[in-house]
Amino acid sequence: MRGKEIKGITAHELKSTAGKLLVLVLCITLAFGLMACGSKGNDSEEPEPAGTEEPAATEDEGTLEINVNPGLEEIAEADWGVCYGGTSVQFDLGMDVKRDWTMKPTLDRIDTGDLEAQKSVLQEMMEKSLSESSLGTFQLTTAFEKMEMSEAEAKEKGLRKGDALSCSGFENEDQNLMSVEAGVYYNPQEEDHFQYTRMDSRNYTLAEDADIPEICRVLEEEYGVIIDPERLEKGLKETYDRAAYYIVPENLEYNVEINETEIPDEDIYGEGGTYSCSVEQTANVQSNIYSEKVTVRIFAQQIQIGEANMRIRVERSRNYKD
Repeated sequence: MRGKEIKGITAHELKSTAGKLLVLVLCITLAFGLMACGSKGNDSEEPEPAGTEEPAATEDEGTLEINVNPGLEEIAEADWGVCYGGTSVQFDLGMDVKRDWTMKPTLDRIDTGDLEAQKSVLQEMMEKSLSESSLGTFQLTTAFEKMEMSEAEAKEKGLRKGDALSCSGFENEDQNLMSVEAGVYYNPQEEDHFQYTRMDSRNYTLAEDADIPEICRVLEEEYGVIIDPERLEKGLKETYDRAAYYIVPENLEYNVEINETEIPDEDIYGEGGTYSCSVEQTANVQSNIYSEKVTVRIFAQQIQIGEANMRIRVERSRNYKD
């Protein structure tokens, strides 16, 4: 018997068509569901775009505050007077300080509870840093010095350093070439420990012998200190000329080197003896766990009238906060 017709369509046909539509809807719904799941899976596997996350502050530094101390652009005769007391002329070398530098591991925090026990630790720090630098080959020596007197006696005598641990070396064992040193010492006056790292350039007997671009490269890449080449050249020349040609007046008796059998010849050294002087620029660095002083110094020592020895030193001295 034929089904009942509704507007030209039988009930049987209507039921069959509705079933087909239901199946089609279920298929479409399932397909969209699978597409959505696939999309979520792909999103979770895609790497985050570069630079979308802020790097966490490193534990050893955090935010750095760098303050460069200004210096003289020109040195007058009166400015050299500080050298008689062993102080350097504050000179503008165009200094800036970088956050990252190759010899930085030499200032990693050392356990100051027993300095002598840290000899191998310090040497490993120095060897690792040198292996990653371009400074060359150094014969290293590590030493510990014990302060014999009490802290009270040291303060009374005005001594700055107490127990000291150091690792030092000369390039190819030649004391006229570059030298490096890193260490830690106790300061009785400030009742605290200080770590330092430094480099001394080779000896120059003429200012023009200094390789300005190479010195600037080493200071920047290895020790994180930027110096203006023109200011460095000016500082070298002025310091050399002062040391080489200055005649110390007899009444000052400055830096006279006298042994039991020989008195310096006045025609060679001047009436008051030999002379030395230096210029420097410094910067102060503060982080969340340490304070640090950065120094670049040009030092000149008179050999005789018209001749002088020169060295350039970079030093970073750090005091870790408790």
